[in-house]
Amino acid sequence: MIFAHRGYDWGNMDRPRLFPIDSFGFIFRAYHARARSGAPPMRTRAGVATEAVYIFHTMLRRLLAAHKPDRLAAVFEGEGPTFREQVFEASRQPVLSPAA
Repeated sequence: MIFAHRGYDWGNMDRPRLFPIDSFGFIFRAYHARARSGAPPMRTRAGVATEAVYIFHTMLRRLLAAHKPDRLAAVFEGEGPTFREQVFEASRQPVLSPAA
């Protein structure tokens, strides 16, 4: 696919492509994807859950196969308030009390 913007041919760039991955977002999706499907849990013989790791790895493999990026950066959130928390708090509606 070729993207044209201000005369640039973005489809034929020679620079390496970097794909930053929202690691917590991928891990969250991987963890809950199996539970929502109703499939039995994947566990080791010792009982350690492995489905989130397996699905996360599968998501990365599919991304790499489909887009073939030159670089991949796994991005994690740091300590303190996060962007997700700020967006969640901003989107919450005030709860009305059921009083009288």
